[in-house]
Amino acid sequence: MPTSEAGDYAGFTALARMLAKREAASSRDARSVCASATNSATIGAVMTAFGVGAVIAGRTSAKVAGKMGRTRTVVLGLTLAALADGLVFSGGTSLTITTVGVFMLGFGFMTAHSTLITIATEFAARARGTAMSLVTFAFMVGGAAGTQLGGRIAAASSYQTMYALYGTGLLVLALAALPVLRGVEPKSLGAAAHAV
Repeated sequence: MPTSEAGDYAGFTALARMLAKREAASSRDARSVCASATNSATIGAVMTAFGVGAVIAGRTSAKVAGKMGRTRTVVLGLTLAALADGLVFSGGTSLTITTVGVFMLGFGFMTAHSTLITIATEFAARARGTAMSLVTFAFMVGGAAGTQLGGRIAAASSYQTMYALYGTGLLVLALAALPVLRGVEPKSLGAAAHAV
């Protein structure tokens, strides 16, 4: 595959292609119209699990942060996302394991993301617009760079390698978040939230 197309093979596109290959491998006639429709419906259902996990996390992350503290909530979200990548990586032909992994990925990502957004907007309370612009810029540039890198990794090796490296990177990021986010707890959580 030409390197200019490598970015097309990462992220959700990579997951959809990997699921299609898994489904085709387990189907007797992958070229039939019925198998194609099953692939599309199955892939759509699995991808929906990400959105469901993200919505649930968006509704619960503030409560979790209130009980555990923001730093621990970010670490929890990143760790869940890393474990989710492990499930996707090891899912084989099991759509159930892959779907649970994709759900956990949505839940973990949104748990960390929404907590980080709250920290960023409070950090720059007098310039929330600037803070949100910088967060959005970093999110979009990071997404583009990650997609390009992930596509290159998948093209050079496999989707499984890409998910294994992504999960490992998330664990490293979770560990790096501990010292970086120290002291971001609101005063109302008290000393218990500060102990990490």
